[in-house]
Amino acid sequence: MIISLRGTNGAGKSTLVRRVIAAYGFEQALEYPPERRKRVKMGTVYSRESGRPLFVPGHYDVPRNPGRRIPNGGLDTMPRDLDFIYDLIWDAHDRGEDVLFEGRNREDSSRRLIEFHRLGLDARVVVIDVSESLALKSVRARGHDGLRLETIEKLRKKALREYDEFRDAGVRAVIRDRSGAEGKVLQWLQIEKSESVRSGDTGRAATPIRSSRSVRSRPT
Repeated sequence: MIISLRGTNGAGKSTLVRRVIAAYGFEQALEYPPERRKRVKMGTVYSRESGRPLFVPGHYDVPRNPGRRIPNGGLDTMPRDLDFIYDLIWDAHDRGEDVLFEGRNREDSSRRLIEFHRLGLDARVVVIDVSESLALKSVRARGHDGLRLETIEKLRKKALREYDEFRDAGVRAVIRDRSGAEGKVLQWLQIEKSESVRSGDTGRAATPIRSSRSVRSRPT
């Protein structure tokens, strides 16, 4: 199963990911490229006693600091283009792992997810919809004072347009507020809500593993 979280900046996507991965135990860092001495972390594979492993691209193990302008997690922390990231997602699917990731607001990634669906992959979408004022408050709490309310409004409308595109294409997509989005993701991953926690960092050190595959041709 591939679950994509959508929504404007400040909707709560990164917080939701952190709450979900808190229900998992053992973790391994996925590094690339495998043939070089200096590798870059591309994501983490999380496991638990029951259920499938979960691959989460991006970096959610960096403590959040509201006083610094640093990426808060997800794909924005990755130094690769979207084609490479979707190749990693496909690899995780081939390994038998579920995938949870944040869709990038600044790129048109919806068509790639729709193509996954058309190729028979179990691709799903949760749009986290909150008010523009609440989203802006959350963004500014992270130290991003330059983002304007008008930008938040545009990004929210974009997420709602993408929702219509997913539904029209037959992708399983829902719109929820923050609490409802968490409940839906936990339901899809078959996790009891009591297993997740309210705040993010798990405090566990990741053991590196190497991505064994080079970038392949994927749907564009």
